[in-house]
Amino acid sequence: MIAAQEGDYPLIADAKVFGPDTVKGYIAKGFNQIYQYTQDYNEPFGYLVIYNTSGKDLEFDLAGQEQHTPSVTHNNKTIFLLTIDVFPYEETASQRGPLTAVTITQEDLIRAVETQGSA
Repeated sequence: MIAAQEGDYPLIADAKVFGPDTVKGYIAKGFNQIYQYTQDYNEPFGYLVIYNTSGKDLEFDLAGQEQHTPSVTHNNKTIFLLTIDVFPYEETASQRGPLTAVTITQEDLIRAVETQGSA
């Protein structure tokens, strides 16, 4: 998304699809990509938009989270995690029963930055 923009302050954003067979490491890899872009463009903020097509609840276990929009700050770069649920549920919410959750921790995300780096 960055290459299509002009100006001094580009919006650093990327989108990933979290499907039924997606592992949480894929989201961590996307986090690393956005983090690297914030470094490359010297921007303080980045946005990872996640389209959830899995039918599972995607939750983030983040330390000190006080905002409604999940975010992680690492080395003075803040990455916001925006999840958009686009799964075509066949039953109403009251008939579905409990949701199965996939939990992604702050450690999962930071580990991706520290181990994958700019690779």
